[in-house]
This record gives sequence, C-alpha cells and structure tokens, in this order.
Amino acid sequence: MRTRRTAVPAAVAAVGLLLGSGAGGARGEEPPAGQSNLLQLAADAPAMGSPAAPIVMVELVDFRCPFCADQAAAALDEVVRRYVEPGIVRYVAIDLPLPRHPEAERDAMAARCAGEQDGYWRAHRLLLTERRQLGAGPLDLDALAAGAGLDPARLAACFAAGRHLEAVRADARLAAGVAADATPTFLFGFPDGDAGAIRVERHVEGAVGLEPVVAAIEALRESLRQRALRQRVDQ
Repeated sequence: MRTRRTAVPAAVAAVGLLLGSGAGGARGEEPPAGQSNLLQLAADAPAMGSPAAPIVMVELVDFRCPFCADQAAAALDEVVRRYVEPGIVRYVAIDLPLPRHPEAERDAMAARCAGEQDGYWRAHRLLLTERRQLGAGPLDLDALAAGAGLDPARLAACFAAGRHLEAVRADARLAAGVAADATPTFLFGFPDGDAGAIRVERHVEGAVGLEPVVAAIEALRESLRQRALRQRVDQ
C-alpha cells in the first residue's frame, strides 16, 4: 500500500506518525520529536478494559483485511489475558474499512450494531479470526447473529436503519487524519485528561505477531515506572 499524508481534521491534534506502506509489513516507531501526538477518540468508540487503565491501545481495523485476521489470531487473546483483564491496558477499536474491500464498511456497521447487545467483541472475533464460519462473500447478518449470540431481529433492524454508518465513516476520517492507510495499525499511548484523548507514544503496523505489541506496551509501562520513581525522588 502506498504511503499518503492527508490534512488533519479538527478532531485530531496532528498526530506525529508516519504510517502506511506495507500491508502485512511491520514497523514500530515513536512519533517524531517536537510534534503533537494527541488523538481524540470518539466517545462511543468500541472499547474493552477498565476506563481507568493507565495505557490505551488503539487498533485500526478492516474486517476484510487478511493481515488483521492473522494479527488477531496471533495476539489478541494473549493481549487481553495479559494486559486488558488485569486493568493495565484499555483496548479501543477504530474502523478503517479500506476502499478495496467493499464489504468492510458493512461489516464494521454490523459489529457496532452487535455492540448494542454487548456483542461487539464477539462480532469482532467472528468477523476476523473466525471468518470461515460466516463465509467470504457478502455479510450474512443471520450467521453473525447466530455466531455471536445476538438477537437477529434487533441486529437486522439496527443495520437496516444505518444507525452506525456515520460513526464508521467518522472513524475512517480519524484514521486519515493520522495518515493511516494500512491495516492493521496499532497506536499505544497514555490517557490525556477526561475527554477521551490519548497521547500517542508508539505505533506498530502490520501482522507482526505478539512480541512487538508486548514490547510497545512494556515500553510504556517502563515509562510509567520511571515517572513514578522521579515523583518519589522529587518528594
């Protein structure tokens, strides 16, 4: 995938990240020095983990991206077990349905509709790592409802009403604002205030497996430990 840079919308404070170029490739970098790295997340962004977690991990996901499926299969469960469940990391999803995957936007809408029944992350899993249960063709809402344990009528009504279409498209604009045009891409940072902003410190791009993700999280944990140590010394 080619690298591109786009204008930053008002919702984003010019995140200093150089992303793109290389579906399935791997990069892990810090934002360039001297640039703002604040990212404003939507209030209704799908998330799991404690809102009080000291670290935020953001996934830019396209549900038809095979590299997203590979990465989820390789790392998601372990990240949840090791970091999300103990309250260390809050995991947030941002939709980035790529133009070359015409069904990806519909999948993202369906996952958000599943979220109305507390089923977003079950749908996330089905749409990625267990895609074979749904088939590779057009979205099958009945199969998704059955696989994720959802009320099919409620899911279908939400989807038909297009309730989450604008939220999905807003996420895509947010991703464009950080010049992200490759999936999967992961951003790692610290909460910044109470308004849903995060201060991005690192990113990892591509189907890289577990270790680069762990390395990014542990780097932020070490930064927090060093900060706490300096505060104790100052006192």
